[in-house]
Amino acid sequence: MLNVEAEKNVKAQAKKTSHELKPWIKKFARAGFMAKGTVYFLAGVLSLFAACGMGGDAKGTSGVLGSVVSRPYGEVIVWIIAMGLAGYVMWLFFQVINKQSKPKHGLKDILRRIGYAISCGIYAGLAVKAFSLAVHAGTKGNAKQTWTEKLLTVDAGQWIIGIIGIGIIGFGISEIYSGWSKRFLKQFDTAGMNPKEIEVTKKSGRVGLISKGIVFCFLGYFVVKMAVTVNPNNPKGLDGALEKMLHQPYGPWILGIISIGLAIYGIYEIMKGKNKHIVI
Repeated sequence: MLNVEAEKNVKAQAKKTSHELKPWIKKFARAGFMAKGTVYFLAGVLSLFAACGMGGDAKGTSGVLGSVVSRPYGEVIVWIIAMGLAGYVMWLFFQVINKQSKPKHGLKDILRRIGYAISCGIYAGLAVKAFSLAVHAGTKGNAKQTWTEKLLTVDAGQWIIGIIGIGIIGFGISEIYSGWSKRFLKQFDTAGMNPKEIEVTKKSGRVGLISKGIVFCFLGYFVVKMAVTVNPNNPKGLDGALEKMLHQPYGPWILGIISIGLAIYGIYEIMKGKNKHIVI
């Protein structure tokens, strides 16, 4: 009898602790979306400068941090971005493990959790890089072997990279469809938004998601090409894909348009941080 009562007390205490943590996790999540939006906005602006021939290389989400940290007050900005990204990673992690965030189960739920897990890994890596740059522990010195180079040396490595590339293309197409169909609006608490916020969200979401989707399709193509040609020098990140885009026929024009779209996508993510339905 005592064991049953003790178990009930433990569960009640865990539920109370979880309830108390939820508001904080939601705040971290909102800060995370805003940090993510800031990174994409800066990446779009810096890539636009490169497209216009104003110096520098095209920057993705990773390269932009190294560029920002070298500017006046850059360390402070990178610290803020790093902490925001850490909050975003925390929210993604809860989406992976929290069974109550979506009551439905099955294949759709499994795929959703896998998607969150992949995003969690990607942005955890970006957050770690931001913290490293902020404390002067950047990646100087000899370049390490990339994950693609490692995979190409193992059995079935080409197939794994090819599947990853196809997955990236699929994600890009999904983002384009979401932007074109305005499906993304389901994520927002439109009842609590004023008409101007709704209009900004609609336009920034549509343009931003389509632009992001095009870039990821482009990146996925090069990852698949890497698997087919066994060439690890093909672009394997957003930074490399944008830089490669710059050197295509009419590249500066294409990159310029896409860069504006990525900056607008950053605005969309900032709006998401303010008005998204945050489910914990």
